[in-house]
This record gives sequence, structure tokens and C-alpha cells, in this order.
Amino acid sequence: MLNRRKVVFILPNSIGGAERMSINIANFLDKDTFDVKFVVMGKSLNPISNLIPSNYDIELIKIRNIWYFFTFRLIRLFRKEKPHVVFCSLMNLSVRVIIASKIVGGIKCIIRSDNYCNVLRKDQFWLCRATFRYADIIIAQQEDMRSEIIKKLSINSGKIVTIHNPLDTKKIDLMVNTPNPYPSNNSVNYLWVARFDYWKGQDILIKSFLIVKKIVKNAHLYLVGGFDKNSKYYQEISSLIINNNLQNDIHVIGYDSNPYKWMKYCDCFVLPSRIEGLPNALIEAMYLKRPVVAARCIPIISNIIEQGYNGFLVEKEDYNNMANAMIKAITLKNFEMTYKPSTSLDFIKLFY
Repeated sequence: MLNRRKVVFILPNSIGGAERMSINIANFLDKDTFDVKFVVMGKSLNPISNLIPSNYDIELIKIRNIWYFFTFRLIRLFRKEKPHVVFCSLMNLSVRVIIASKIVGGIKCIIRSDNYCNVLRKDQFWLCRATFRYADIIIAQQEDMRSEIIKKLSINSGKIVTIHNPLDTKKIDLMVNTPNPYPSNNSVNYLWVARFDYWKGQDILIKSFLIVKKIVKNAHLYLVGGFDKNSKYYQEISSLIINNNLQNDIHVIGYDSNPYKWMKYCDCFVLPSRIEGLPNALIEAMYLKRPVVAARCIPIISNIIEQGYNGFLVEKEDYNNMANAMIKAITLKNFEMTYKPSTSLDFIKLFY
């Protein structure tokens, strides 16, 4: 136990796909070989601490925002903890993790790209371009993301590995063993799971659903994901719902620590995103054998959805065709998983 490799995972206190994936990867690491610690940056440990298993050590770096002397505090933390490996799965945080690990020295730095470079602000892009070359390993979620990192960030290709997102099937199978959360068996239930954000395309989905509702009279749309009531985008979504008199048909559930129960019993999962890294919720819905409709926001989506077999693909922003696809998708039955997730071993070997 004394010879365990110490690994520090750096997370924000928010909940999203990248944060969930970091926790999944940490869970892959055998506790007899690795001593894992989570470091959360934010005003408090919540809500992300609710997802971190209680047997892990968690430390809060209390900051108001990412610019709040975060890099200096990471340097101090790394000097105290003396980790063998540090890991971060969000590009804007990874910049600081790389700088701090290199200043302290003797630390293996693994970062995972959570999105494409073209969605970064200019300042974020140039920070990534200046620092990512100093990471020891960069994980790309898919091959075209790897190619983009090599080209746009001028990274040596030998540092970048492509590893698809894994699926924690044991966790999913356990958490779906709950009652059906939908109030009526007579309704057709469409589902979307993600945080409220312009890039996730809830506005597109609502426009599509308005068309669907005219054909599928008993259709309902459930929006499961965290939101800030004061945000401009959330207020835009609320106005869309109210202005189209959809208050009784669109249900804003908010954050739920168990989204899988919603996936298991939905009639169709919809992904209207304008951009994604690799959409975990879509893959999880496919694992639970739900028909899906997705925008072609990244190339890999076209590879994991077989048109007319397990779902339908539409072009980004095309809410008319998305509505047609949503109507057709609820008839799909008896299909198998087409996405091939990575294994735990694909990740474990990186931490030695």
C-alpha cells in the first residue's frame, strides 16, 4: 500500500459529461495500486461531490472563478501532495494543471480534450496552443478530434492517444432498476439530457417538438439537466415554451443524479446539439436500446447511428427534419448497440 501511485484528479464543482467521465476513469484505477484524490475548484464541493464515491479523499480549492490565482494554488497543492500523476478533463482547466505540474516538476500530466478547438474562445485557444505541448499525454475522444489537436495546436502526434468514452455498464444497470418516472403510460415521451446551454440546442429541440406535437397528440418532452434561472439562454427557452403554450407538454425536470431511469423508459432520445465532444448521454441511451435522433454535429455520430435501424440523423439547426425524424424514430424496435466503448485497461495503462 505504501508504494501506491498517487493520482490527483482536478475537477470543477459543476456537473457535466467531462466531470462524469473523470470520475468513471478514477473508478477504473485499482485501489491497491493507486491512491486517488479529487481536487474540486469552486465556491463549494457541491454539486459534483454528490457523484464522487465516499471512499475517495476530496479537497476543495475555494475560488470565485478560474482566474482567481488558481494556478498558484495548484502549485502549492502539488508541492504538498507530491502526486505521481495529475489528470484533468476540461481544456480550460488543463492549461493551469499543465503549468503547475511543470513548475513543480516530476509529475506526469494527463489531460483529456473535452471538446473541439473551434468552440474555444480566442484567449482559451491560444492558452491551449501555448501549453498543451507540455502535457505528457493528451486523450482525444475520437480520431478526428486527435487530428484537429495535432493541426490546430501544433502538438507532436506521439503525445496524443484516441480513446473513446467508456461505459460504466454496472452503474447504469444498477441505477435503471427503479420505477418508471413518467406519469402516464399513454403518452409518447421524448427525452433530452444535458445542461442548459446554447451549444446543446434546446431551442432547436423545442421548435422541432412544436411540429411533432401537431402530429403526435400525446407527445411530451422531458428536459433533464441543470440550469441557471438567471441565465439569458434559460430565459429564452422558458419564453419559447410559454409563447407556444407548451407548458403542459414540455417538462423541465432540472438536474437528476439518476438520468438513466429517464432514458430506460423514454420512447425516443433526442440530441439537437450544435457541437459535442463525444455525447455520453446519447451513447448511454443507445446502450439502453432507446431509439435516438441526433444532429450531425460531429463526425462520429454518423458512425454510431445507423439510419433507420437504431435512430435517425439530421443536419444541425434543421428542426423541420428533426421533427420528422422524431416521429419516425418511435417506431424503431429490436436493435443492438452499435457504439464500441473503450475498456478500463485503455485508461489504466496511461497512469503508470
